[in-house]
Amino acid sequence: KEILGNAFFNRAFAYWNLINLYAKDYDGTTAATDLGVPLVTIPDLEAKSQRATVAQVYELILADLLKAKDQLPNVAKNLYRHNKTAAYAMLARVYQSMDNHPEAKKYANMALEIKNTLFDYNTMSFKNPARPSSGINNRPDDISHPEMISYQATAFSNILTGTSISPDFLDLLGTKDLRYVFNWSYIEFNGKPTTDPYPPYLRHSLNYNIGVPEMMLIAAEAEARAGQISPALNLLNGLRKKRFKPEDYADLTAATADEALKLVIDERRRELFGKGLRWFDMRRLDSDSRFKRTYTRANTAQTYKLEAGSPVFVQQIPPKVQLLNPAIKLNPR
Repeated sequence: KEILGNAFFNRAFAYWNLINLYAKDYDGTTAATDLGVPLVTIPDLEAKSQRATVAQVYELILADLLKAKDQLPNVAKNLYRHNKTAAYAMLARVYQSMDNHPEAKKYANMALEIKNTLFDYNTMSFKNPARPSSGINNRPDDISHPEMISYQATAFSNILTGTSISPDFLDLLGTKDLRYVFNWSYIEFNGKPTTDPYPPYLRHSLNYNIGVPEMMLIAAEAEARAGQISPALNLLNGLRKKRFKPEDYADLTAATADEALKLVIDERRRELFGKGLRWFDMRRLDSDSRFKRTYTRANTAQTYKLEAGSPVFVQQIPPKVQLLNPAIKLNPR
């Protein structure tokens, strides 16, 4: 049972990532006809699979996770295996991506009933404040992070080394937020002030774990979308109190459900930076007139734009895949 539970979880996790890269964002009105990715469910190396629909792929993902939650143990044997809490958390993530926020809230709360530990950023400090990149005292390792529900790693954890924060994210984050303080600095690795217009990222790994803060934010978004302002703000403020010095902290307030929802979406961007979720949020929010926007990125040579509603929100099928199997239809451009 445990081996099967882990297999179902891992297949669902893989397919959720695939469908959110190579297919349109889930839309209940078109999912039954939108092209998804091939469903490989039997061991046939010679099979020439065609693309299933988005609806069919999500049906498999949900079926796998619902099996996983019943077959996984309460406590996994080791860090590299999953438990019931991880299955609840992944169900919350999947239902949110389907815009089924009541079910997302249900499973997020089930995960939080079991694991709700928050790490207090106030317990961290720089080993050498004059050279922030020299290290941070009391920064938990990803592998033993107190907020972790499911351990996830990436081979590209140093991908942001030498990059600078974007100006719009800096405006959103602010310099008093400890998530800024312990992630970016105007002091370079050599201890000298940066010559870049925006502060570079401090050298440390990205934390890809599925964690407690994400579950709080999924529940908060569901509350805001249901018009429940106070519960949404309670979740947000409970998280933010651990991300500011006491003298810099102030509760967020909202007069309307739309204002509360905007606060949740902004907080997702602050809190889930480096979790591998930003692209998926950009995709799903592109279908919401309140949040869709044109994204701009610039370097010294060229400015790049991702227009609102662009087909480029869906990655193109890699040429090698179509070369091996011409039955795999390309995405429109």
